[in-house]
Amino acid sequence: ELLYGSMDKFDNHHRRYDKRKIKIIFRKLNLDIIHLSYFNLPGFFIWFFYGRILNKEIIDQGSLRFYNIFVSLVNLLDQIFPDYFGQSLLAVAKRKKI
Repeated sequence: ELLYGSMDKFDNHHRRYDKRKIKIIFRKLNLDIIHLSYFNLPGFFIWFFYGRILNKEIIDQGSLRFYNIFVSLVNLLDQIFPDYFGQSLLAVAKRKKI
């Protein structure tokens, strides 16, 4: 929602989900949530800046290289601030037993 922008459109993404929406959809599909969490906290800000503020369709190679240098920091931030928000949402579910 908040992050959906020009880069998503360029990649043919149709929507972004938050936890609330995923829970509603999974409930309607009769699925039990096993795991639901956000990750890539720094990516949230980068994606927002490039896709919503600058309206870029892609992130330039130099910026990607800079970001990749700090991947271990990204992982650390995800551990320090688990599940507050992030660029991506990981959802694992299974069908409810009848």
